[in-house]
Amino acid sequence: EKKQNEPTFSLGSNLPRTVRGWQGKKKNEGPKSSGTAPGVKPGEKGEGEAAPQLQDTDERKKHRGGEKQDPEPSDEQKHQYHGSTQSNQSGGMKMHETSAQAGDGENTGVISDEAVYSPGDESDDTAITPEDEEVVDEPAPFNSWALVRAKFQDALGEWLGTTIFVAIGVSSNLAVATGESQHPGIYQNMYWGWGLAVMLGIYISGGSSGAHLNPAVSIPLWIYRGFPARKLPVFIIFQILGAFTGGLIAIAIYRDAILYSDGGLIGSSTGIQIYTQPKEYVQPATAFFTEFLGTAILTCSILALGDDSNSPPGAGMHAFIIGLLVIALIMSLGSNTGGCFNPVRDFGPRLAAMAMGYGTEVFTAYHNWWIWGAWGATISGGITGGVLYDTCIFKGGESPVNYTPKKWQGKANEGKLDFLQMFRQHTQARNLETAMEKGEVE
Repeated sequence: EKKQNEPTFSLGSNLPRTVRGWQGKKKNEGPKSSGTAPGVKPGEKGEGEAAPQLQDTDERKKHRGGEKQDPEPSDEQKHQYHGSTQSNQSGGMKMHETSAQAGDGENTGVISDEAVYSPGDESDDTAITPEDEEVVDEPAPFNSWALVRAKFQDALGEWLGTTIFVAIGVSSNLAVATGESQHPGIYQNMYWGWGLAVMLGIYISGGSSGAHLNPAVSIPLWIYRGFPARKLPVFIIFQILGAFTGGLIAIAIYRDAILYSDGGLIGSSTGIQIYTQPKEYVQPATAFFTEFLGTAILTCSILALGDDSNSPPGAGMHAFIIGLLVIALIMSLGSNTGGCFNPVRDFGPRLAAMAMGYGTEVFTAYHNWWIWGAWGATISGGITGGVLYDTCIFKGGESPVNYTPKKWQGKANEGKLDFLQMFRQHTQARNLETAMEKGEVE
């Protein structure tokens, strides 16, 4: 379940600029002034910086029409004020609409003096304050399923996005493999099918779970951007389940075509269209480095697209560009290995193929490729791509590349706290949290 005000690490938008490390105040110590690591150049004016809130000066009041300070209200006016306030308790105190609008209808973002309670009524519980203006109540769930959805929003989002992405991608491969037309240009369908599938998966679940769809993306976001460690197992498990579901859907749809084309379920024929496998003439070292390089480029590019201090794309364009990136990677690097760059894209459909009758040999093919290639090469490539981007480009203090030695110690304790909470060691977690609050540990 997502905590209140917890940022969403979505591939469909800029990544949140979180400052990691223990945020609690130490004993007898004031708030910290900045979360940026020493020696790191701060962002320029306007780079992800909130606009300052202007005060309501007398000069600005003149420009808004020369409002004058209200005189002390009479007893009769006070009585009328209290009566109108009590009659509006259910809907709140009415505010003059003209006070929030400029002459041409433009919102000035300033609350007029008329919208604030009258002098001498500070004790009135119905008075509106700036703090009250910031409170927005979330709508209550409509039914019991809404409660379940709210609790498992991340899991459901990753499952649905990965299911659709894998179902479309594997179906694109099987459509080409079982089709009667085998001219070279038909393979473009596979490349575009996978790229558009990734794009749709991000658009569908990007606002819910963040649409990582890939452990080789989730793990670098945890290492370099502060993605919560307690969410990692949930994301990876439901990414695998989504890929398994998508693989089952694709095989079920094309089962008749597979049997018509091959006369049976043959792993070396249609099986390698469901999961990935290097060609027989490709050396294991070449296959490993191909997946390593492709995933490193993928992760490096995703971090660049999510960096608001770099050159992020416009709103809604992240998913489209990531889809084009996947197309480019499969076109250029997919020939040797099938273009995995995502361990669950291989593992989920491989499980589905075994369940649908391809047999257990799908896990022993090409020297157990699924372990050291589809998982090992992609995860290590994703981590390497992240460290390359942060070493050369990224300036934010949330990356370990920019940590000071003191912050490294704080990060170690924060990671320990996350894992204690993940495995429900509540007593040890509370003790560590208390020690961090008191400043006994960094």
